[in-house]
Amino acid sequence: MKIGEVLPFVRDACHHKNLISQVFDVIYHKMKINTSPLDYYRYQFYKDSLTLEQKARYIGKRGSCFYPWQGNKVQYTPLFDNKYIFKAMLTGFGLPQPKYITSIGQDYEIKTYEQFYDLILKDARNIVLKPMDGSGGRGIIIISFKDQKHSILDEVCSPKDIWQKINEGRNPYLAEESVEQIPEISRIYPWSLNTLRIITIKAKDQEWHLVGAWMRTGQGRTQVDNIGEGGIALGIDGRGRTCYARNWRLKEDVVMHPDTGVNLIGIEIPQYSQAVALAFEASRKFGFMGTIGWDIGLSINGPVIIEGNIFYDCYYRQYSQGPMIPSHLACKLDQRKWWQRYDKTAMHPRADRDHIRA
Repeated sequence: MKIGEVLPFVRDACHHKNLISQVFDVIYHKMKINTSPLDYYRYQFYKDSLTLEQKARYIGKRGSCFYPWQGNKVQYTPLFDNKYIFKAMLTGFGLPQPKYITSIGQDYEIKTYEQFYDLILKDARNIVLKPMDGSGGRGIIIISFKDQKHSILDEVCSPKDIWQKINEGRNPYLAEESVEQIPEISRIYPWSLNTLRIITIKAKDQEWHLVGAWMRTGQGRTQVDNIGEGGIALGIDGRGRTCYARNWRLKEDVVMHPDTGVNLIGIEIPQYSQAVALAFEASRKFGFMGTIGWDIGLSINGPVIIEGNIFYDCYYRQYSQGPMIPSHLACKLDQRKWWQRYDKTAMHPRADRDHIRA
């Protein structure tokens, strides 16, 4: 944790507690509910508007009373982070996913421009190219095919242009068929696949529980919906309706989508119950894990799994909707004290998913 991350929060907190009081309060929260100093400020625990029990049910990536990632062994990281392996796992488990086309890279199926050229000429489908080990939506290329031409964000591109773009980072790519999302979701923002993020956690009784769900949409004609790329998060209530919207690029709550003008509050999400059922089915198939954040697309043929995340950020959900862990689930999960050691063979507060090598 860097001082620069905390300072802006400390200044805001000074309107509620003086600096000396904050120091003692941070220590108190660490000792009582294992809250990290940054999460203490991010969730404004200095306001005392929440009980200690409510604060304890917030999940923090830097350590917290409930830390479900300790159920995820580090050795399983490549199963999720390598998209080629992950698709193979989904296929083996019989779970719905975008149709696989090919893999691109020196150790994969397509190695040369000539091979790629043949694929592009013969394939008249919309294609999604994903970096094999990428995360956060970075490096994804969506190729549309219309009027016998390929384009990226409505800009016509030759096969050579696309090949050059793929090789800019010298990373292997996975090619799969683009998901045609249902019209009700496409109208919100048509330039990206707007996915549901559904979080499941396995309790001590080995039963899986739903603890959070929200929808992400892109904005500014980006092709991805990831919050880290400036997307918009739509909170979803227990009935499957959107209950809030936050523009994380501007860091402000919104009511209308800035690009399409669609009202973002009160949308009934089609296929929501089916998507939740799919997340539970997938969680049970990946039962050797402790928690998974599923990214699910709502296609015209039903929900499909886009990605599984074994180290996700809860901040976007908890900032607007409160603690991730519901009170009825708290008693079924292990609670951590500040002095307890973390299992270094599993996810721990200093884990950096982008640099884990099993």
